Amino acid sequence: MIIRQYSYFILNLFTLMLPSDMPELQSYEDIAYIRNKLAIDETELKARKYFKDQFAISCKLSFTTKFDWMFHAINHNKKN
Repeated sequence: MIIRQYSYFILNLFTLMLPSDMPELQSYEDIAYIRNKLAIDETELKARKYFKDQFAISCKLSFTTKFDWMFHAINHNKKN
């Protein structure tokens, strides 16, 4: 929740980085995405719930990510 205290500072930094031509940061829509993910427009309680839900989803999906990396490693080793 501490990161929300510095959210406007973070958004300003990313806005200043827009001209850097980073593929992931091309427009103000990308800044809006960051703003959404920081839950800036939500109350502290709603933001806390949002972050807990996102964390739970990440934990559930971590298995599929590990599975994907395992197959990637197997496929890479077959090529060598």
